[in-house]
Amino acid sequence: MDILDIAITIVVFFFFLSVFSNVFKKDDSDSEDERSNLTVYTDHATQLQYLSSWSGAITPRMNPDGTHRHTADSSVRHD
Repeated sequence: MDILDIAITIVVFFFFLSVFSNVFKKDDSDSEDERSNLTVYTDHATQLQYLSSWSGAITPRMNPDGTHRHTADSSVRHD
C-alpha cells in the first residue's frame, strides 16, 4: 500500500465512523434490552416528535391517547 491508499482508507474509516456514531445510542423509543431501530427526531420550532426507520420513512410519534407526541411528554435516555 502506498501513501495514497492509506490516506483513502483513513478518510473512508472516519466517514463511516461519523455516519454510524449514533447507531448505538439509546433513546426513549428503545426498551431496556433492545433497540427499536427507529430514530427520534424533534421539530425544534414546534417541539413535536417524529420517528424515522432505516429506510428513511418518517411518521409522527403518537402518545397512547392518539395525540402527537411533544418533547414535554418524554425524556431521552442516554444509557
